[in-house]
Amino acid sequence: QVTGIYAPVAPITLEGFARSTVNIPDDATHFCWLYPPKLTSNDDDVTSNNSDESNLCKIGGFAYFNTTDNNIDKLRLIRVNSLIVPANNGLTFEGPYPWKKEFTDRLWTQNRFQSVTLPCLLEKGARYFAFINPYESLSS
Repeated sequence: QVTGIYAPVAPITLEGFARSTVNIPDDATHFCWLYPPKLTSNDDDVTSNNSDESNLCKIGGFAYFNTTDNNIDKLRLIRVNSLIVPANNGLTFEGPYPWKKEFTDRLWTQNRFQSVTLPCLLEKGARYFAFINPYESLSS
């Protein structure tokens, strides 16, 4: 059994072609980012290949849910997509945007900074990352 941390659940903001390009189910209403879990040496067999499960444990991914009446208390998991590196298509992000210390403080307090797992980012000096939802405000 592998357990991990996830970002706050949020409504899906993509529509149409963008949604289908990144494999979001048609009936999904909400999503969350799944951080890669902290693994031990006993978990080496989990990450020893390039399967979807292995990529989810090494890189992270997205969980997709649906709900009736937009009731977030009654979410039903309908799909999990792992990330792959390198990807031929997928999400692109806007920015960069100015960063404020209060953003770091807030995300750190919420346990949303997690250790970087990708060697290409570790080589560049990155140590932690946090997923920020679309339209999420980090200001107080």
